[in-house]
Amino acid sequence: MVTAAVNAFFKQVQTSLATAARTAAPATGTAAPRTGPATWGAPSRTVNFTDASVLSQFVVYTGTYPEGTRTPSALSFSNGTMTITGDAQGNDEGIAWTPGQKYGGWEVRLRVPAGAANYDPVLLLWPDAENWPKGGEVDFMEMWDDPTRQTVNSVLHYGPSNKQIRASVAVDATQWHTYAVKWTSTQITTYVDGVPLFTSTNKSQFPPGAMHLCIQLDTMGPDIAAGATMEVAWAKQYSLAAVT
Repeated sequence: MVTAAVNAFFKQVQTSLATAARTAAPATGTAAPRTGPATWGAPSRTVNFTDASVLSQFVVYTGTYPEGTRTPSALSFSNGTMTITGDAQGNDEGIAWTPGQKYGGWEVRLRVPAGAANYDPVLLLWPDAENWPKGGEVDFMEMWDDPTRQTVNSVLHYGPSNKQIRASVAVDATQWHTYAVKWTSTQITTYVDGVPLFTSTNKSQFPPGAMHLCIQLDTMGPDIAAGATMEVAWAKQYSLAAVT
């Protein structure tokens, strides 16, 4: 789970990411082969966000941070969907699907309605060892400074100085999409609806240990008065054997 110290650092990182993303070339994905979840085997874990009982599988964040307050009251369930809500006071939430694994795949179905610019929805892999930044971070779906939710970013954090590489693609994230990540000993690839968005084959950039899925709506700046929501239908985790 994200610690207070890490949350404080996130705010610094977000500023540099937003600047870099404005100059990064977007991934087109038009002719990319569908090598994502449609070709994978059966998941080892699946959760459908039908009601609050599914939270027994997750670590639910609590506590006050510089960016806001993590509170379970920000989670609600209706019509087979979990909604994470961020309000004008910075009350928001995140959940972590533990324990994780070294290598494999993760897949999440969600949509993000338009909302405040500084409420950032993110799907990420976080180190089980809680040794960030050395332990790395894989943000396979992230949006920042984007109130209309029209650009999806993938960001790979690595090394003790939190170096980053990233890619972006135009996506209407207010509609339902499936976001995924595959991590093997030779490749990290992120996907939107089965189409690759980002790939690294540089092993020096890979996380050194087991990672777990986190689903978060983060307060990352002052523009939160309009609030925000993030709607999640389901999540799946795959073994290495299933994705290779």
